[in-house]
Amino acid sequence: MRRRWGGVWIGVALGVASAVAAQPPPVAVLADTAAGRRMFATVCASCHSVGPPAKSAPPMRMVVMRLHAQYPDRDAFVRHVVRWAQDPDSNMSVMPRRVREHFGLMLPVPLPNGLLENVATWLWMVNPPEMGMPVPKP
Repeated sequence: MRRRWGGVWIGVALGVASAVAAQPPPVAVLADTAAGRRMFATVCASCHSVGPPAKSAPPMRMVVMRLHAQYPDRDAFVRHVVRWAQDPDSNMSVMPRRVREHFGLMLPVPLPNGLLENVATWLWMVNPPEMGMPVPKP
């Protein structure tokens, strides 16, 4: 009997865990994501397309694909994107050298941290496999 209840409790715990994981993101995250999408369209899209063909900077599908591979944790991803946008540095770039040489480094983006975090959060939510791009192996 004890073994049977143990299995039931494990099943209940797994059911609760999967239900929690399946919950949509909090409203605040969705609001930040919507603001990030608008800011991307207003500022970033002047150089970055979402997907190929490229404009004057790499398409964001390629950038996000590589960012997810190097920064699978959302907070680390957001911190990296904010730092990069404020002070682009070839040592911090996730793009291959040939891409950096072709496009050059972007200029710093003079936006407050909060707005850059919104853009980074939106980029995090844009999952490369859903965009039809394979995630590269690091």
